[in-house]
Amino acid sequence: MLRQLNKRKDKLIIVASYAVGIAIIILLLHFAGFGKVSSIIMKISLQFFIITLALDLAGLIFYALTWHILLRGLECQINFKTTLTISLAGIFMCYVTPSGLLLELLRIVLANKEAKVPIGYGAATVVMHRILYTLGFVLCALSSYVAIYGKYTLIGAAGSLLLLIILFSFGFAAGMFYLSQRADILEKIITKIYEKYEDKISGLIKKYEPEKVVNSLANTISDFKNSFLKLRNKPVHLFTAFMAVLLTWIVDIGIFYVVFLALNFKISIWAIALTIVVGDFIQMTPIMIPGMLGILETVFTTTLLAFGVPIDVATSAVILARIATFWFDMPVTAVAASYYGIKYLMRGAEALKTT
Repeated sequence: MLRQLNKRKDKLIIVASYAVGIAIIILLLHFAGFGKVSSIIMKISLQFFIITLALDLAGLIFYALTWHILLRGLECQINFKTTLTISLAGIFMCYVTPSGLLLELLRIVLANKEAKVPIGYGAATVVMHRILYTLGFVLCALSSYVAIYGKYTLIGAAGSLLLLIILFSFGFAAGMFYLSQRADILEKIITKIYEKYEDKISGLIKKYEPEKVVNSLANTISDFKNSFLKLRNKPVHLFTAFMAVLLTWIVDIGIFYVVFLALNFKISIWAIALTIVVGDFIQMTPIMIPGMLGILETVFTTTLLAFGVPIDVATSAVILARIATFWFDMPVTAVAASYYGIKYLMRGAEALKTT
C-alpha cells in the first residue's frame, strides 16, 4: 500500500513538474508575443526541420559513441547498437524523471545486464565520460569567451559570471577526478542513489532482481580503481572519446546556427556557443523539472537577448531548437526505453511460468 502511494506521489511530482515547465514556456511566449513567434515559426520550411532532426540524431550517436569508445578501452565486449540503445534509454529516463542521476545509473545497470560489463567498469566509464564532457564544456566556454570578448554587452556585466561558471566547471571536473581516486566514497554515493530510485529503475527493467546491483556495488571498489587507471593509461581511447565529445558540442551549436539561418538572422557562431554553454551550466543544477522544460527555453532566450537578438526572434529560435533537441528526442529515446521495458517484462513473465 505504501509503495503504491509512493508511486502515485512520484507520478504527481512528474506531472506537476511538466506543468510548471509548460507554464513557463507559455509565459515566455506571452512576453515575446505569441502571434509574432507563431508567424515566424510557420514560415520555416520542412527541409529545415529535416536538417535539424538529422543533426540531433548525430548528436545522440556521438554521445553514445563517446561512452562506447571508453567501454572498448576496457575491452568490454559490447557492440555499438547496445551502447546506443542503452544511452537512449538513459536519456529518456532523464526526460521523464526530475533527476539526471538516473541517466548515469541506468547506463551502468543495463550495460551489466545486457553485455556483462562489470559494475565497476561501467561506473569508471560513466565517470570518465562525465569528466571528458565537462572538459569539453570548459574548452567551448573559454573559446567562445575569447572569440567574442568586447564585442557584446554580455561580456561587460555578465563576464564575471561566465568566468565563475568556467571556474565552477574546472572544480566539478576536479571533483569528479578526486572521486575516481576514492572509489569507496563513490560506491556509497551510487548505492544511496540506487536505493533512492530503485522503484523507478525496477519499473523499466522488471524482474532484474535489483538487489543484485547493490550487492555488486559492495564488491566493485577494486574493479573501479583498476578500470579507471586502465582508462587513464589509454591516451588513444581518451583522445578519440574527447573528439567525440567535441563533435557532440559542434552538433548542438550547429542546430542553433541552422535555426538562425532559417530565420535569416545573422549572429556570431561564438555567441551561439556561449549561449549553449550557459544553458548547459544550468542543466547541471538540481532543478526538479524533467528535461529542464521551460527553464532552458528561458535561459537560452535571455542569453540571446544579451547579444542583441530581438525577443520574438530569440524565442522563435529557442522553440525551434528545442523541438529538435527535446520534443524530437522524446519519441526516439522512448523507443529504446520501451524496448528494454518490454524485454524484461516478457522475461519476467516467462520466469513466472516456469516456477
